[in-house]
Amino acid sequence: MSNSLNKLVITEKNDPAFNSAVDKNPHFIVMQANRNTLTSLSNFHLHEYMSLILNLRGEGIVNMENYSFKLAPGTLYLIKLTPATVFESLTADIQSYIILFKKDFIINAVFQEPLIENVLVNGFDEPAICTLTKPNFATIQITFKRLHQEYHNSKLFRDKMLRLLFIELLLETSRASTHVSAKALTLPSRQQQLVNKFKRLIDDHFLTKRTVQEYAEHLFVTAKYLSEVVKEYTGTTALYMIHSRIMEEAKYWLTTSDLSVKEIAGKLNFDTSSHFSRFFKHIAGYNPTAFQQLYSLQYAR
Repeated sequence: MSNSLNKLVITEKNDPAFNSAVDKNPHFIVMQANRNTLTSLSNFHLHEYMSLILNLRGEGIVNMENYSFKLAPGTLYLIKLTPATVFESLTADIQSYIILFKKDFIINAVFQEPLIENVLVNGFDEPAICTLTKPNFATIQITFKRLHQEYHNSKLFRDKMLRLLFIELLLETSRASTHVSAKALTLPSRQQQLVNKFKRLIDDHFLTKRTVQEYAEHLFVTAKYLSEVVKEYTGTTALYMIHSRIMEEAKYWLTTSDLSVKEIAGKLNFDTSSHFSRFFKHIAGYNPTAFQQLYSLQYAR
């Protein structure tokens, strides 16, 4: 279980719904949420999680680093949680279904479906807001309810049933709305599948593999070919993607922990804190300490 979730379970005693959900499975969490639960999500940075939120009633505001939007009834939201995600101005009557999940929950499913993987890998780069018709809302609400019921039982094949129901929910969502791009819904080519595998490998190995060559060897292609395919399909370089994942983790620890820069450098497998600071400044334009100060000024509440 991640440190952020451990901290949440220990300190958020006023939100038993959240704590009970976390205890069941740290990779996949289903719960019914009220204002207190959503506020808990604001207080703790669950940066490893994607979220799927069906808002049943009530309103609020979601503020993210580059986005701000309204929570409205009968609407579905797909959000990648970051340290900057804040739920605020929530009405007292707000009620939602929330699913928090890590990519590996679906990637390790009982079957491999390229279309599902393509949506998961590429469909959450920015928040998606899906306003549902009444029939579509009713269908998706039923699937959420089935997931919630299955999540809270201990019957045989529970985890497999959760994966299958969640895949059903993703497909129903894609069919009922226009939030997923045509590119994401297209069955991926071999090159796109290579990029998807590269992204997943980065998530799994960014602490130990820092070069394009290392990932290319794992994927049984040349570094030149991997770089060309990644550039063609993402518009960025393969090395930039590796560095971006390291930066995401670095920013998480800098903004959610009391660790020193030296300790964070060690957690990220940099040989010295100076090396880490040079790397961070090269990417962000300022050193880790300056980033912490800027973050505190911007997001202090």
